[in-house]
Amino acid sequence: LITRHIASLRRAGSQALNNGTANGLANDQRGQARNDGNGVDIGAYEDQSPNYFLEVDNLVDEDDTDYSSGDLSLREAIKLAKSSLIPDTINFASSLKDPLGNWVGSGTIDMTLGEFGITDSLTINGDGRITIDGGYTGTAGTGSRIFNIDDLDNSNDITVTLNGLTLQKGNAGAAGFGGAIKSSENLNLNDSIIKDSTAGWGGGIAVWGPSTTSTIISNSIISGN
Repeated sequence: LITRHIASLRRAGSQALNNGTANGLANDQRGQARNDGNGVDIGAYEDQSPNYFLEVDNLVDEDDTDYSSGDLSLREAIKLAKSSLIPDTINFASSLKDPLGNWVGSGTIDMTLGEFGITDSLTINGDGRITIDGGYTGTAGTGSRIFNIDDLDNSNDITVTLNGLTLQKGNAGAAGFGGAIKSSENLNLNDSIIKDSTAGWGGGIAVWGPSTTSTIISNSIISGN
């Protein structure tokens, strides 16, 4: 008997991924091992793909659900990553659309919609080309924190890795934690700069989580916070 098998869609929120039952079968129809990931996929095919990748190509801070070419923002990519069932990676395209509609190789994301909340394991690769500006002008009440990393579950530790980013002018307020980053999870910060940010505790970074989490900072500059 020959039946057709179709690969599960490796996309955010696919209900086929990791939601099946093996029923004692060690392999899928092709002979590939079941349970490749966080569970068994529904259907005859077990997805063997690498992690899900998102590519930001718009420097405007927006969430308009338009994910077409030249219109995927960092905020939208993080939202899509939240609905994914697997750890995700966000990269930035080699050509980025800036707020004036020009295509550039590097640039700044000026935050206008509040902090970026990260609630599941995620890697963001800035490649040294991306600055994220929280909008703090030195006046109380201006700007926002940049990243709030917390899955709201102390029994489960996610891991977030930030590579090659400049985070500046974040503001968590006089009673807040972490002007640029507040992390309650495992955090890896590599080849990045955190500067000119403010908070009541931890102007640059505040680590506020269970003792099972770790924060590893490598080849990065934290200054002027």
